[in-house]
Amino acid sequence: MRAMSFKTALIYAVLLHVAMLSFLLIELRHKPSVPPPSAHVTPKKQPNIIKAVSINQQQIEHEVAKLKQQQRLQQSRKQQQIAKMQQQAAAAKRQQQRAKQQLAKLKKEQALTAKREKQRVEKLKHQQQRERAKLAKLKKQRLAQAAKLKAAQKKKLAEAKRKKALQAKAERLLQQQLARDQQQLNAAKQKQINSQVLRYTALIRQTISENWNVPDTANHHLSCVLLIRLSSNGNVLSVRLVKGSGDPILDRSAEAAVYKASPLPVPSNREVMAMFKEIRLTVKPETLSNIPLPL
Repeated sequence: MRAMSFKTALIYAVLLHVAMLSFLLIELRHKPSVPPPSAHVTPKKQPNIIKAVSINQQQIEHEVAKLKQQQRLQQSRKQQQIAKMQQQAAAAKRQQQRAKQQLAKLKKEQALTAKREKQRVEKLKHQQQRERAKLAKLKKQRLAQAAKLKAAQKKKLAEAKRKKALQAKAERLLQQQLARDQQQLNAAKQKQINSQVLRYTALIRQTISENWNVPDTANHHLSCVLLIRLSSNGNVLSVRLVKGSGDPILDRSAEAAVYKASPLPVPSNREVMAMFKEIRLTVKPETLSNIPLPL
């Protein structure tokens, strides 16, 4: 594009130069005759025209030289650009070759890696198959052992259940026997306690009767109820009238008789004695009726 512009400008300059020269020649050729020069006639200007033509010619040559110089500079730059582009193309080609070599190497490595990976997967697959077979065998053995153990546990549980039933039966029979023995023992003990209660009740009544001075004016059909508290050795701690006879003199004489009879006879057995720590006694002048009831 730049070379085309330079040629066009050169052609235009030459044509312009030729046109100007042609115009000057035609003008000089067809110019009419003029009268002889006089003192008042203006001199011709032909030297100025020649001078102008000469100047234009120099400018044109200068422009042509300048254009040639620009053309040479442009060609030099173009050659430099072409050389640079050739160098870049060569570098790109070398880079492409290296990339191609690297790609080939990478493909080779990938193929080798894929082959090794395939071999590793196959090896792992075989190993997994062996492990599964081994695991299945071990599972079968464990199931057999578990079944055997379950049967043994079932048998042991049945035996333990049978022993437990026998033991429960033996314990039940033993408890029944112990209950019968305890009932017999309690009955014998209660019989002994009742015997002692009756015996010491009679002794206490006899002792109080021996120490009671019944007033002569007392009505022998009257009675009063006394609450007597005793110590562990039979000493009378207190006597309280629970129900009076209606005769205060008779009631006071009965209380005095209890204090006078102290200490009263009591059993040495602690369990029986606990029943005599507080007794309720109904007394009459004619007799100490109603067996005293331990509280």
